[in-house]
Amino acid sequence: LHLSIRRQRQMCIRDRDNIAQYLNLDSKGIKLNYSKNGKPSVTGLFFSVSHSHNKLVQAFSFLGEIGLDVEYKNPKRKFLNLANRYFHEKEALYLNTLNTTDAMQAFYTLWTTKEAICKEQGGRLWYYLSHNCLNEKNQMITTFNGINIIQIKSLSKFSMSLATDFDDNRTVTYNE
Repeated sequence: LHLSIRRQRQMCIRDRDNIAQYLNLDSKGIKLNYSKNGKPSVTGLFFSVSHSHNKLVQAFSFLGEIGLDVEYKNPKRKFLNLANRYFHEKEALYLNTLNTTDAMQAFYTLWTTKEAICKEQGGRLWYYLSHNCLNEKNQMITTFNGINIIQIKSLSKFSMSLATDFDDNRTVTYNE
């Protein structure tokens, strides 16, 4: 698994070009396929792309399906309103017990986890928002229905989560 983190404004090439660069192939030889929910794929390569604020993050794997989400932790966002409306009741109640800084961190961790799971599955985000991603001790889950969840803490001011259908943390590398 390889993560590539770049400034979004520097990235003006399409998915096909990024995949070709990763595979060291000519982009004309890359054929993108799309699932019924719009998830792109290439035979033999699994990938996910996410962007937020000024970052574009790409994840590539030969091991299995992956989903990636990165979110800028916007202090102006009314995140508790979003959590109260869309998140599982247990998550919303927990977030409302925390101070603002901790609540914001937990919200974005929950959000990126849910979106990474959605992208790994190729589904619709609204379906996953109401799923509970906290365990009985109000800690983030590390698996969800056989999907492994990895929190990546390499970017300050951002939250990033990766969902995989394989369990091999040793393979996670990234560059910026």
